[in-house]
Amino acid sequence: MGGEFLLHSTWGWDDTGLAGSVATEFSDTWPLLQAGAFGGTLEHAQRVHAALVAWRNANVRHP
Repeated sequence: MGGEFLLHSTWGWDDTGLAGSVATEFSDTWPLLQAGAFGGTLEHAQRVHAALVAWRNANVRHP
């Protein structure tokens, strides 16, 4: 299902789940950036992550 990663059970609390784990991987050498994701820029990946976190916090889904 498309929204399952936004559930508390996967997302985690206080960035302890999937979103927090992904954010710790952000670097200029992150394989997704090297492959061209987020336009290949770390700043874009960080902005997208911040926007997703803000949206998710405003639209909480419970398990």
